[in-house]
Amino acid sequence: MQRKVKLPILFTVLALCIFAFTAFVSCQQKPTENTTITVQSEQLQMEVGQMQKLGVSVDPIDALDKQIEWESSNEKVATVKDGMITAVGKGEATITATTNGKSDSCKVIVEEKGQTPSTPNGTQKSNDSGMQG
Repeated sequence: MQRKVKLPILFTVLALCIFAFTAFVSCQQKPTENTTITVQSEQLQMEVGQMQKLGVSVDPIDALDKQIEWESSNEKVATVKDGMITAVGKGEATITATTNGKSDSCKVIVEEKGQTPSTPNGTQKSNDSGMQG
């Protein structure tokens, strides 16, 4: 008689475990598409030959694709690779960071050595979200 009682209990416990596992898996937060990308500075002032890393944040934190494509509007003035800007020649360029169809940009003003205004490196954006880069 004890065997008959143990078998239904075993099936009940097994069914509850399967149900709990299924509920747990289905409730896991799934990564989402990128909704915003923000570069750290609106504007940078640099001297020819200077290099500077431009920070960027991608939100939400669990975004599916965090790969960032970088582009300079004028590579005779400034080049960019993986967020590292190199001032090449006098003038202005716009550095654009793009991910998943979303983009943000930073204006770069390059002067000859010794002619950069006294303001430090650039103008920070007023966004206080956690920047990375």
